[in-house]
Amino acid sequence: ILTVVGLILALMAPYLKRGGNAYSNVLIVLDNSGSMNYSYNEEKTRFEEEIDRATSYVDTLGDHAKITVISVDNKANMVCSNVEDKKEVKTKLEAIEPSELPGDASAALSMVESIVKQWQDYNAVIITDRGIDLGNVKADVVNLSSDTKNMSCDYVSYGYEEGSLVAMAKVTNYNAEAVNTDVNLYGDKDIIDIANVEVPANSSTVV
Repeated sequence: ILTVVGLILALMAPYLKRGGNAYSNVLIVLDNSGSMNYSYNEEKTRFEEEIDRATSYVDTLGDHAKITVISVDNKANMVCSNVEDKKEVKTKLEAIEPSELPGDASAALSMVESIVKQWQDYNAVIITDRGIDLGNVKADVVNLSSDTKNMSCDYVSYGYEEGSLVAMAKVTNYNAEAVNTDVNLYGDKDIIDIANVEVPANSSTVV
């Protein structure tokens, strides 16, 4: 098995385009994984900021836009589908709760791709706190993590104990403040495990 550890860091500034009233179909993907419970600023968690932004975005949409919402932690969940009533959509948004599960926003991509291929006119928005490989999916990504951090994955080792794969990785944080991130363990192209780790400032952690 070819094993690779991916260090998922913020790659994009948090930005959500307006002018959504031009679209007939809108898909909103919301990350409700455990890391969204962390602070966005002194007043809000990332999850609270995410819901506020999604709600504000819904307000910009046209009255006849059909809105679909998906929440995702380690799996994708349909919140609502093709709803034109913006009040109903906002009520659904307010009912979403953050989980304590590790995040894998890519888990929603197959569902997203399946949905949007039915539409000729659409806008897809993904709000998360991690970098995402969109592949063939056309979407706007809003990353609510901090600015890009200077970190490295220094080594990966793995072996087998009683027939089970055991892997270790050293992650180094070169920043002047602690950084919380996910470390993804891949076997070939599949995610085997996801570990959330907080690495102290100017330090290394083995996970």
